[in-house]
Amino acid sequence: METPHRLLRAVAEDADPKLRDLSTRDLDRRDRIFEVAQTLFSRFGRHGVTFRGLAAANHMSPVTLRRFFLDIDALLGELFVRHMRMIATFMGRVSADDPDRHRLYRAAYIAATRTGFGAPTQAHMLFTMYRPTLPDDIAYDLNQARLALGDMISGSADRADELLELLDTPTIDPEEIELIWQRRIARTAAFAKANAAPPRAPVIDLQNPAKPSHAAPPPPDPELDDLTLISGVTKPGFDVRAQAPP
Repeated sequence: METPHRLLRAVAEDADPKLRDLSTRDLDRRDRIFEVAQTLFSRFGRHGVTFRGLAAANHMSPVTLRRFFLDIDALLGELFVRHMRMIATFMGRVSADDPDRHRLYRAAYIAATRTGFGAPTQAHMLFTMYRPTLPDDIAYDLNQARLALGDMISGSADRADELLELLDTPTIDPEEIELIWQRRIARTAAFAKANAAPPRAPVIDLQNPAKPSHAAPPPPDPELDDLTLISGVTKPGFDVRAQAPP
């Protein structure tokens, strides 16, 4: 099986990063290719745009277009990386020390991926539709980066994908997403509480039935009453006397 040319180029560029260097003019042309490609994919679909057709739309030859992208999949991959960087920029405006940061991350994600009318942006619509169709050598890094964003937004790696699916569902009003998510969290917490194991009863010592094997804690020391009120319940191994002033 022949190795895809885009993979060969990626390996070569990793070995010699100078191969990635583009002039200012080339960077401008690259940005224009992204914009034209996004418009064409949105109108005609992924399989309605050929590499040669994309080159013609950009007023260049396929050979010139291949200087930037070796095939349509490589172009889509780069287009989606660009989109995810934009989402990360929006989320980066939220302070990592803010106690309400996860909700603010979700709001930033919505602001980056929805229009003012609540519909998905052109770039995000393409991302949700065609990311799953990309070959593994392109999709793997994209999926890992997407889940990393999901971890930040949800605060839980176990629920990152679930939340991202909710955020990316175009039929759900953005204003309802936070309410739906909070309900899910509350339902999960209630289910966990209802199914929690009951406290274990003390085991009776058969040789001395009157005395459970788990002896009751000793009565509180009156000298420690004030300190207990101040410091709360002491942790095992914590000597309150040693912390008290003379």
